[in-house]
Amino acid sequence: MPDHAAHNTAPIDTSPPAAAGATSDRSHPPIATIVISTRNRRDELARTLESCCAQTGGAEGWVEVLVVDDASTDGTREMIAQRFPSVRVIHKTARPGYIVSRNLGAREARGPIIFSIDDDAVYTSDDTVLRTLGAFDDPRVGAVAMPHIHVTDGPAEYDRAPDDGRMYVAAAYTGTAHALRRDVFLALGGYQEALEHQAEESEFCMRLWNAGYIVRIGVTPPIHHYPSAVRNYPRQLFLGARNAVLTSWFNVPTLYLPGRLLANFAGGCINALRKRHPGSFLSGVIAGLCSIPRLRPLRRPVGARPYRVFRRLLANTCRPIEEVLPLLPPRAPIAAEAQGAGA
Repeated sequence: MPDHAAHNTAPIDTSPPAAAGATSDRSHPPIATIVISTRNRRDELARTLESCCAQTGGAEGWVEVLVVDDASTDGTREMIAQRFPSVRVIHKTARPGYIVSRNLGAREARGPIIFSIDDDAVYTSDDTVLRTLGAFDDPRVGAVAMPHIHVTDGPAEYDRAPDDGRMYVAAAYTGTAHALRRDVFLALGGYQEALEHQAEESEFCMRLWNAGYIVRIGVTPPIHHYPSAVRNYPRQLFLGARNAVLTSWFNVPTLYLPGRLLANFAGGCINALRKRHPGSFLSGVIAGLCSIPRLRPLRRPVGARPYRVFRRLLANTCRPIEEVLPLLPPRAPIAAEAQGAGA
């Protein structure tokens, strides 16, 4: 299928540097970096790292594993040094927040493709990374939403494309199960740090579509995510309500902004009543609205057509690329500094 836009992005070689068992050449950067942000989940993280370090397909070092430790105090750093000496660790003594950690990991990554997995999730196949790299064979692909199961919530599988040989797209990906182009991510400014925590993926993906890139749906064996059964619903509702307001303010075109804010409010009310925490939701809405004057300079509304594509895909989570291709803008040029590997 021909690309309707000029090729503004540099091609990425997603072939592993050598077959498994070959001699490692540390002078060459890895082809992918798995980034994990963590805090005080030593035992869960160990299980995650086992699955990351088991990824096969190339010479030793073809996949970099990078942990951003958010000031853990439970021996996380010592566990990694003892059991996973090849894993690179950035240990922070302060706690600037989860989104800041994720952006730091992206900047420091050496591979041109960044994989993100939570510290309570595992790859269920040793070739998940290798197979996902193949999904970046089209220059329009900015990110890949990878199949996953939230095991403690039930057996439902999310983000799997039909097996019919066509390319399928989604509006956004899940934080624990995706891969993305590092150069595109950095060129678009990474995750919006004003959100602090929650909703950063969908906010970024709206900008990704606006820049002419797509979120492709993957076909690999599912990542297994084990979210804690003990959840802080009041905090989740507060952050969700606040960040829905802020995401709309940052990105939604002016014509659609009032309707989107009303829809967020209505949908949030239903969710808050269902979870019996209406106060948390209302305080989140108020916090979001009160933050707008301070964050007003961050408003950068996307184009009307990419926004409509994004909303359409949210309502229909898996669509063939042919349905949205004519509505995509030309791909945005990527600055040379964003294409270089991390230090």
